[in-house]
Amino acid sequence: MSTRKTVQGLSLFSSLCVCAAFILNWYSTVACNFISVALTYGSSAAPSSVSLHFGIWSYQSWTVVSSTSGTVIFQGCWRYPDYVEVDSEWKAARAFSVMALVFGLTLMLKELFSACSYKDVKQTTPTSGAGYLFCSLLSGLSLLLLGSDLCKDNVLSEGLESIYPNSNMSVASCGISTGAKCAISATILWFLAGVTSCRAYKAEVEGAEDELTGGPTTPLVNDMEMED
Repeated sequence: MSTRKTVQGLSLFSSLCVCAAFILNWYSTVACNFISVALTYGSSAAPSSVSLHFGIWSYQSWTVVSSTSGTVIFQGCWRYPDYVEVDSEWKAARAFSVMALVFGLTLMLKELFSACSYKDVKQTTPTSGAGYLFCSLLSGLSLLLLGSDLCKDNVLSEGLESIYPNSNMSVASCGISTGAKCAISATILWFLAGVTSCRAYKAEVEGAEDELTGGPTTPLVNDMEMED
């Protein structure tokens, strides 16, 4: 009984990690704030800074609308223009992020169907843990976006220099933003789900072996007592 409860607890924890990891992967893929590029402008004595956010498939942009009643700033996510060239690191990040979503959704649905099943079947399989670890690898590889031209040679940030030619605008740094943090969290959760699932499968197999080895020995002992 204790082994069954251990397997159920580990399986529940693994399922929660899977659901949370998939949601984080989904947000990191569709959001437009995967990385943050900090720009400095103004005089060298008292420079000012502004941060631009870019995602895997879209980027964050502001639209300023002026009227007689005042100025309104609209913020939204926009798809990258056609003139933006997607380099190899960027393409790899896109591919791995989509693969993480596809494999993650498949594994999550499998977990949900298994949890809702009333049949007396094994709760864990050896392929589940390997699949979660594979999703952890895919999620982590989406961070290749940090090595793309979005950080090194960002055409969109350079476009601001042409709009403000006398502002001495330059790229100060490029780092992770909310989307990348979600991808890192998803990578950790996928890894925890994989390790926990493997541990649950091992405990389930050991429990089944104990039942098989312990079951036949009891009648033999009773028979020997009766002969005495």
